[in-house]
Amino acid sequence: MNWKDCDGCDLCKTRTQVVWGIGKNTGILLLGEAPGSDEDIIGEPFVGRCGELLTKMLKQCGVSREDVYITNVVKCRPVTGKKNRPPKKEEIDACKAWLWSELKQLKPKVIITFGKVPTGLLLKLKKTFKLGDHIGKAHELDYLDAVVVPCYHPSYLMQTGRGKMDVSLESIKMAVGLNNVQ
Repeated sequence: MNWKDCDGCDLCKTRTQVVWGIGKNTGILLLGEAPGSDEDIIGEPFVGRCGELLTKMLKQCGVSREDVYITNVVKCRPVTGKKNRPPKKEEIDACKAWLWSELKQLKPKVIITFGKVPTGLLLKLKKTFKLGDHIGKAHELDYLDAVVVPCYHPSYLMQTGRGKMDVSLESIKMAVGLNNVQ
C-alpha cells in the first residue's frame, strides 16, 4: 500500500493528508509525536508556531532545518473536535511500520525525540515514565544502531519557562556533537 492512501486506523477519516517526513539524510533525524492542524493542511511536519520555534532552536545549536530529516511517529493528525490530542496506542501501532521503514531507509546516527510519545516508543518505556528523567541523556539503541536524545516538545516549551528551553537546547547541542563524532 502507498503511504498516501493509508487507512490503517480511523485517523484516515479526519485527516486532510498524510504528513510524511522531509529533509536531508545527514545522520540526524528529528522525531515528533504527530502532525497538528498546520501540518495537516501544509503536509509537512513541524510547521506553524512549533515549527518556527524548532527552527530557531536548531539555529541556536548551529544546525539548519534543511540539514536534518524531520518526521513524526504518527503520520495523520489525531484530533478531538478541532483540538489536537495525543495519538492512541492503536494509532501508534498502525503507523509503526511506516516509521520503521523511514528509520531503516535513512539509518540515522542520532534521533532527537520531541515529547513522550516518540521517546517512550524508541526507548521502550512504560506509559507512566517521566520525560524529564531522560532529557539531556544519550541513549544507545542497539536495535537501531543509533543514539536517541530526548527533548521537550516545542509546543510544551511555548507553555513553560526558560529553564526547560535551555535543557532542550543543550540536548540538541549534545545530539549534534554525537553526530559529528560518529
